[in-house]
Amino acid sequence: MIFAPPPPAKRQKIEEPQQQNENKVEPDYPDSFQFPYSKYLELVVKILESHPVFQEKLKGLSETEIKEGKIADHMDDLPQDVFDKLTEAKVEEIERIRADLEKQIEKDGDARNVVMPEHLDVSELKKFGKEDLRKLIKKTVADMEKIDEERKKNLKNMK
Repeated sequence: MIFAPPPPAKRQKIEEPQQQNENKVEPDYPDSFQFPYSKYLELVVKILESHPVFQEKLKGLSETEIKEGKIADHMDDLPQDVFDKLTEAKVEEIERIRADLEKQIEKDGDARNVVMPEHLDVSELKKFGKEDLRKLIKKTVADMEKIDEERKKNLKNMK
């Protein structure tokens, strides 16, 4: 079991031509769980779920252990091709962040509002490692809990 946002309600898809790049992933969860890093999250999950040994390790962990990012400690068993795909996804995410930061700096006129990404390991930009997975899981869990708290608060205010 990979910890990821819930699946969306049923809705019709508009037929689009298949993308040549297999790493292009469209989110399949409600807009309420859209994060700036949603495509990266979904791609990492897809890559990890494609490896049966990793899936077996995941089954042996509790939900709490998964939310704490302890699944990252089991990445050593992954073959190099999986790490290569994860690294490629990380590089694409870094490029997305870089482009967003450039737009923000252009809009603001300086870098005063620049925030370091919390969903990946910025100390190692050239490869995907355990800390990347751990940070991605922890950031996603924190963001989802924040959204849930806001929903609960809004529901209480509506009553």
